[in-house]
Amino acid sequence: MDFKGLLLVPSASAYKELEDLVLDLNDVKKILEQGFDCSKGKRGKDVLERCLREGNKVLRAVVVKDFNKFFKSDVWVVIHISKHAWKKEYSEASNRG
Repeated sequence: MDFKGLLLVPSASAYKELEDLVLDLNDVKKILEQGFDCSKGKRGKDVLERCLREGNKVLRAVVVKDFNKFFKSDVWVVIHISKHAWKKEYSEASNRG
């Protein structure tokens, strides 16, 4: 599974979060491609935080670009995935893009 030409690789904690939410990397890719920027603060240049509304819930994915020694290339490491109730703050963020 790739995003912007780089592999998506879950961290150990993100893998557990994906299991708990019954999601997979296809869902993460969908959030990253179709979602909106929902970072609550300043993020590093290689960190993306995106959200996607699904009904009255919002899925949040956080990824960071990093070098992976196993693949010997840069990858997107999924560091967090969560599901929350839809809030007004998300409406404002989704309007920003």
